[in-house]
Parts: sequence; structure tokens; C-alpha cells
Amino acid sequence: MGYLIILNNKYSERTMKNIDFDIKTIILLEIDIDNMDLSSILFNTIDNAIEAYLNYSGK
Repeated sequence: MGYLIILNNKYSERTMKNIDFDIKTIILLEIDIDNMDLSSILFNTIDNAIEAYLNYSGK
């Protein structure tokens, strides 16, 4: 459930930075990965996308 906290946090961050994006997830199979590790991957992926967008757009 940590991913819901991350998605909510990043949604708020993108709103404050005036970034428009949608997140859609579909999990089709179970994977053998710890929730903390999966949450970390998700957090870093979204963080990197926001940073790349801000660098690209010059904001």
C-alpha cells in the first residue's frame, strides 16, 4: 500500500509544479519483490520523470 502514498505525494508535487500527467497501472501478475523495493522503484521513476520534464521544459 506504500505505492498509494507515493502516488498521492507525487500527484500533489506535480500540482504544485504545474505539471500535467496521468498515471495508469495494471498489474497482470504477481512478482516476487518486496513492497518497500517496489515502492522505491516507483518513487524514483516518477521523481526522475518530473526532474526530466522540468529540465526539458526549462521550468
